[in-house]
Amino acid sequence: RLKTRLRNGQVQGKERFYVQLPCDEAHLLHPTSGEEACMSQKLHPAIIDKIYELVSTGIQDVNQIKTSLHCFVEGEFSLGANKDELSAILDQNNRAYYPTIHDIRNHMYHANQQLQKKKRPSSRTLDMESNKKRRTI
Repeated sequence: RLKTRLRNGQVQGKERFYVQLPCDEAHLLHPTSGEEACMSQKLHPAIIDKIYELVSTGIQDVNQIKTSLHCFVEGEFSLGANKDELSAILDQNNRAYYPTIHDIRNHMYHANQQLQKKKRPSSRTLDMESNKKRRTI
């Protein structure tokens, strides 16, 4: 019945837009007015540390890190938080605890850079190795 009405042009549709805005509790931990409100919210230091830890174990997939961070936030931060803090922390719009893919990629890049610096031998150790090779030749 609906198909025939659609074919005949008897049914008209409406275009709707849905917007999801964060609740008021999502703004408890950062300012909502003034100059500071225009600045983007920084990631919680424990989240940054977790990204570095995951990258150092060899995980390079952004979605896998994002999933691991969700589990980490729900497990670690929900333990000692009161009701208001907990709702702000568990709100998916809170970028301090739920970083965007772009945020995760940036921190993955910095973690990889830091790991490469640790693996790269210093010029002093290179000189020592080349001296050893000369002596054995």
